[in-house]
Amino acid sequence: MTRHCFGPPCRASPADTRPPASQKELPVDPISENVGTTLVYSDARVRIWLLDLAPRQQTHLHRHTSDYVYVALTPGETVTITQDGGETHSADEVGDAVRHRAGPPHVLRNLTDAPYANVIVELLSRDGS
Repeated sequence: MTRHCFGPPCRASPADTRPPASQKELPVDPISENVGTTLVYSDARVRIWLLDLAPRQQTHLHRHTSDYVYVALTPGETVTITQDGGETHSADEVGDAVRHRAGPPHVLRNLTDAPYANVIVELLSRDGS
């Protein structure tokens, strides 16, 4: 994961100081490739999504089949929970940009009492093929 900040400085979130977010196993839902709430743009090179999570809400089980970058639109604390129970905590400030590689199915859970939003840019192809 590569974190770049635009605006306020990035802050690391110490995962060891937080209680486990997963109180039960993830649902056995079909795995979606819809990684956001709303698809706002798509071509051969990129797909751009808006993701909105209400307080304490989580996404459906989904998988990123391409590398991607997300940019936080709101501050927030989230946890990514993979099917095998792995957890990765994140604390985002407005403008934080984070790059991830394609990976295993997971959900993203908003850990706060405030809405959380980001823009996800899936990097499909360098040459449009």
